[in-house]
Amino acid sequence: GGGGFLIPAGDPNYSYTAVWPVDQDTYLLASAPHAHLRGKASKLELEYPDGMVETLIYLPRYDFAWQHNYQWEKPILMPAGSTLRLTFWWDNSADNPFNPDPADDVEYGLATTDEMMTGRVFYSKAAPIHHVVGDPVPAELFPSEPAWVRAEHGVPKFLETLDGIEAVPGAGGRTVAE
Repeated sequence: GGGGFLIPAGDPNYSYTAVWPVDQDTYLLASAPHAHLRGKASKLELEYPDGMVETLIYLPRYDFAWQHNYQWEKPILMPAGSTLRLTFWWDNSADNPFNPDPADDVEYGLATTDEMMTGRVFYSKAAPIHHVVGDPVPAELFPSEPAWVRAEHGVPKFLETLDGIEAVPGAGGRTVAE
């Protein structure tokens, strides 16, 4: 499938991790992890260039019916050379009361009965672009394809534009605004 993962039938704790290398200083503004009915947990982590890892969001009991956009009180600086890492866990077992069919192997797909691992990330470049309102917008500010098109062509790393339940404060004293 287009998502790069296949959740085996009956697996109660399948996990998959996607990464986004940060190539320039960038501010993380908000995020919204998203999965479907088998989604069990999600964690968004930032690994800094020095190797320190900070948990930004941990949703230990993901719930498809309760999806949120998590916005930090202050933007988080992701220095160039950092790596943003999104891990999801799914429960494809008969013990999951929301599972449409625990006997099926499940791939990435748009239907609610398929599975999804979307990490929407709202961010801003740290360096000012010095754009004057009313002037033409520089072409380099726009990707050549929308993020959702890029995701269909391979493993959806992050859909650059991030929902879960019960945000747990991350390391370093940063908390998610509720």
